[in-house]
Amino acid sequence: MSAMTKSNAQMLGSVIKLNRLSQNMSQKALAEGICVSSYLSRIEKGEIIPSEEVINDLFKALDMTYYDDPEFLVQQEALMRTFLEELNFNAFDQSRAIYQEIESQAQKLMSSPLIIDYYVIKLAYYCTTRDDETFDQTYALLSEMETLMTNHQRFHLHLYYGIDRAKVTANAEEAFFSLYHAKDFGESGHLYFWLGCCYFKLDNHLKAIAQFEKALRFYVDEGNLISIAGAYEMMGLTYYKDKHYFDGFSFFEKGIKFLDKAGRKEHVKVFNHHLAWGYIQLKRYEEALHYVSDLEIVSDEVMKGSWLKAFIGFLGKDKVIETEGVNQFDLTDPIDQKLKVFFSEVRKESKYGLYVDNEAILIDLYTATTLYNVELHRFFKSILLRYYQDKRRYKEAFQLLDK
Repeated sequence: MSAMTKSNAQMLGSVIKLNRLSQNMSQKALAEGICVSSYLSRIEKGEIIPSEEVINDLFKALDMTYYDDPEFLVQQEALMRTFLEELNFNAFDQSRAIYQEIESQAQKLMSSPLIIDYYVIKLAYYCTTRDDETFDQTYALLSEMETLMTNHQRFHLHLYYGIDRAKVTANAEEAFFSLYHAKDFGESGHLYFWLGCCYFKLDNHLKAIAQFEKALRFYVDEGNLISIAGAYEMMGLTYYKDKHYFDGFSFFEKGIKFLDKAGRKEHVKVFNHHLAWGYIQLKRYEEALHYVSDLEIVSDEVMKGSWLKAFIGFLGKDKVIETEGVNQFDLTDPIDQKLKVFFSEVRKESKYGLYVDNEAILIDLYTATTLYNVELHRFFKSILLRYYQDKRRYKEAFQLLDK
């Protein structure tokens, strides 16, 4: 244990505190029969290093043995650096494999000087995944340890929490707070990218573009092709929000060049669908059809190929293309089921544009797509608006515009 007493007081405090917290043990329970709670508190804060006898008793109460094999620590530090690098480059298969290797040594890491680093890696791994319980638990543990962290560790703590809030809960205010807190301790392309996404969600388009441009500078320096394309994608979508479709096209086309270099064919299809949607908005339906693929992935901003075909046919009054798109709908998907009903309804043409003459289905789709797909939601808002305008129901039209 002599090596332990020569170690940094903060490291000792972090090992004891994190193990206690992970076992849901209070300071009073751990200190019982060993020392007073106030003394344990000072140990956990890294203010003092107690005697070997007290350290031994605390470790025994926590059912752990301190592990500081130099070869092990060097190997794990290298793995953790590689994990963060792969994650930064969107190499999720590689980062997943590396994390599993790190996790296989969890018991030793929990009893080593790398315990905080281990939890930071765990936080990064579970960020934006479906396992929000593990993510939240890990964040709660790390938050208790912030005073014992390095600036590098603090940066990743607030960065990944901010990313998770921005993507999973869509809570822009909470994400902003965490991301700007991370900025106090460091910078990265992902930090500015996600700040840009927050501004994008809040419709502050000038600030969004400024953040994406900062992200690009980091990504270019790294040679991070996928992230460069991602920044161009968000810049294109930001211009789309202001209906500047031609400006948006240039960013999607730049992004496609980087995706081609990276061999990401499926991602190219996503960008092509963005281009198709822009051409649809410009009523250039033949050009839009050129960019439609078999991609049936849907996200906040990405439209399925079958939807695009159906909309091109609907708006371009080409029943053959519309039917082809509708026939490709996935009828196990509730949204696709509603869309099929929409395309079977009677449509009308007015000076406001083409719309479907069924208020109930229009309201249903407008409501159902709110958190499902931004572009789909906007589309049905515009169709519902046409309906109200043509029916001279101006109160409902103004209320819809306010939303």
